[in-house]
Amino acid sequence: MQTENIFIRQLKKHPLSFLYRLIKNIVFSLFLFCLVLLVLYIAGNYQNFQTESQQLILSTLSFSSIVLLIFSILIFGETIIRLITKGEKLKSVAVLLTMIFNILFSIFCMSFSNIVYYLSEGF
Repeated sequence: MQTENIFIRQLKKHPLSFLYRLIKNIVFSLFLFCLVLLVLYIAGNYQNFQTESQQLILSTLSFSSIVLLIFSILIFGETIIRLITKGEKLKSVAVLLTMIFNILFSIFCMSFSNIVYYLSEGF
């Protein structure tokens, strides 16, 4: 019972905005979606998917990576602002590291999908 009171007091002291939580959930969902698309592309190469299906997977991966990059940068900036203004050290550093990983992952997926799509079109 005592831990619930401490948790509730901390939550009241530093509440997360609805938009912040929404964008964090969107980033998590987009990360999983990009990961599934990447695995689907790799499995499709192994199982000989049609070229059009592979290109659709690559273009969807590219688009979702761009959206993931934008939302990750938004959360990164908002977390830096929260770190400076409210002083939430441990939680903010964990979110910052996660967003840096998401930014790097989205850049990798975007580059990979665009390069492979360009090569699949032919010269």
